[in-house]
Amino acid sequence: MAGQIKSDDTDLVLNAGGSGSDIKFQSNGSEVASISDGGVVTATSYAGSGANLTGITSVGGATGVDFNDNVKARFGTGNDLEIYHDGSHSYIKDVGTGNLSIQSQDLRIGDSSVSNKAWINCFSDAEVRLYHNNVQKFETTSTGVQVTGDLAIASDGKINISD
Repeated sequence: MAGQIKSDDTDLVLNAGGSGSDIKFQSNGSEVASISDGGVVTATSYAGSGANLTGITSVGGATGVDFNDNVKARFGTGNDLEIYHDGSHSYIKDVGTGNLSIQSQDLRIGDSSVSNKAWINCFSDAEVRLYHNNVQKFETTSTGVQVTGDLAIASDGKINISD
């Protein structure tokens, strides 16, 4: 017969008496889960949908959270926002209704392999700058835009300028 702890009445109470004592769960002599004296549950793995997990205020701790390729971090009741990596490319996808809104005091988009190599810089209540190979080529100003270098017009080549 398999070992078991059973309560036919109401609650099953496990008490690791004393301050700083944890309740530990083992399988084949190895710890697979524990409950700290502060009530934190730690497990080596979790199986299931996670639909009934509530009250989670942090995930991963100081080391972060790791996901394998094609495993999506999904947000929203309808899983409307997805963040994932497919083994070759990384994605942030708004697959629901509405807009994907990126909000910041200043927004800088650049090359992750070259420190400080800019593509687009957006500044709160100020200009937006576009770069080619880390050289600024286009900037919005309070009166319009400023272009550095040549301005090429495609199609029929006509330029219409109005006041």
